[in-house]
Amino acid sequence: MYRIPYEKIKDRTHGLEIQNRFIVYILHGKNLNGKDYLYVGKSKNGIDYRPVSHEDKYRDWDDCYILTTFKERTFLNDGTIQYIEDAIKQRIDSLDRFIDTTNVTNMGTANSAEEEDCDDYLEDVYDRLFLMGLDLYERNNPDDAEEQLPQGHLSDKSDERFFTVRPKFLSLYNNLVDEILKLNSDITVTAKKVYIKFMLGKKYLFTIDCNNSEIIVYLCAKPGQIEDPKKILKDVSATGHHGLGDLRFNLNDSEQIPLICEFVNQVINL
Repeated sequence: MYRIPYEKIKDRTHGLEIQNRFIVYILHGKNLNGKDYLYVGKSKNGIDYRPVSHEDKYRDWDDCYILTTFKERTFLNDGTIQYIEDAIKQRIDSLDRFIDTTNVTNMGTANSAEEEDCDDYLEDVYDRLFLMGLDLYERNNPDDAEEQLPQGHLSDKSDERFFTVRPKFLSLYNNLVDEILKLNSDITVTAKKVYIKFMLGKKYLFTIDCNNSEIIVYLCAKPGQIEDPKKILKDVSATGHHGLGDLRFNLNDSEQIPLICEFVNQVINL
């Protein structure tokens, strides 16, 4: 599976050589003011044409996820890519977390053995998509659990459904939250299984991954939208990670908090 910036698909600068011409693809367009946009499609002729023919559905596609296998003559064929396309569309519609712009799909002509192969393949696909930043897990998945944090703080006795911040970062995290809430008292803080999200109304501001050796902040903005004269922010739009946001900031010292607040204030004003 590949995650490729849409613009590189569009201008054919992606540099990929995919041997198997039978693919299923998912277009993802971020919408910071509501649900993200998705489109699921299939192609029997690789990635050069079909994925870029859907700008009538949404003009600002960010990423294209390519589902394929390494070699020709695998179980991917005309019938199975229809089955996979339809299964992913049905999954997206059942979640009610995205705006699905996909046309009508059908289950195709895959036989029962091929459908079993597809179902096994899809379980791996959903795991890989999650690691790449696109969450298509069903709602009863434990990773969908979330809990709003009224003051935004975490303690060393967090609910076991959620991660626990490493003790040496707990104070740093809570100090960051205090300063962020000074920007706007309506900012909400919600803990999920693998990250914490900060929102203002329906607008995502940033998310935090505290499961590493440091606190990682992902700003919910596109590369180039945030003034960053010292080039501190890292573009991770084509890199899989937990949480939402395409600009990464590694926080390991309280002296960095004012700078993060400055970046977040820019996101608020986008």
